[in-house]
Amino acid sequence: MAGSSKDDTLFLRRMQDLAERADRIGFLVFSEFLDGGQRSLAARLTWPAQIQVQYLGGYEDAERVTAVFYPSFLDYEAIEGAPDPNYDSPIDALYVRLKGAKFARKIPGHRDYLGSLMGLGIKRETLGDILPDDEGAVLIVSHSISDFIRQNLLSVGSLDVSIEDIAFSEIRHHVKDGKEMVIGFQSVRLDAVISKTFALGRQDAVKTIQSGRVQVNWKDTDRSDYSVKEGDLISVRGFGRIRIGEQTGTSRSGRSQIRVIRYGS
Repeated sequence: MAGSSKDDTLFLRRMQDLAERADRIGFLVFSEFLDGGQRSLAARLTWPAQIQVQYLGGYEDAERVTAVFYPSFLDYEAIEGAPDPNYDSPIDALYVRLKGAKFARKIPGHRDYLGSLMGLGIKRETLGDILPDDEGAVLIVSHSISDFIRQNLLSVGSLDVSIEDIAFSEIRHHVKDGKEMVIGFQSVRLDAVISKTFALGRQDAVKTIQSGRVQVNWKDTDRSDYSVKEGDLISVRGFGRIRIGEQTGTSRSGRSQIRVIRYGS
């Protein structure tokens, strides 16, 4: 997440500089990977009139994304978070395959992969999402460090690994499906939805929102009374994310029956 107000100011200035550079040179300019808080901060800025911005994380709903700034005449098109194939990509998708995974006592998790990468001296801002599964993990990384990772990431935890490139279209097969539920809500206020979905008391849900731990569609919010709607992606730091689906009906008690997909812990 974004840090102090001074850090936020420096970050916003850097993003503005990138947009102005794209306007000046008339071509693509990319940021480092942004987390949800930084993406929310960037949404406050006004870009030069001819500059467009899209966010690339390799797949739809990626948590960490690269901003691509470009003049509108280039007609750049990111599809479901993957780079436009007509232009050089600023990010790569790698698959770290574990050797002997089926014999391992413990399969490495997200923290293990991140620790191994950081142990190589790699900076966090060059790393996108890390998506572990039972055989390895997908890494979304800056193109500038992908060769370094191929050559130097030899093990994760106690297991040796091999590295291979994968297409962005394959990433979705490695994303763990969320748990789909149909939940009855008396109210579709944000605090009520968080309370019911994550089994929190209503006041605890309000405190969580007011503490700055909640985003709706990647934007920070402190509005407990926000009216949740179909398609909203709600992130609650420390609990996970939920995607709001369609209303499936109304219970006898008058509660709205809404389909919800929950991701994460």
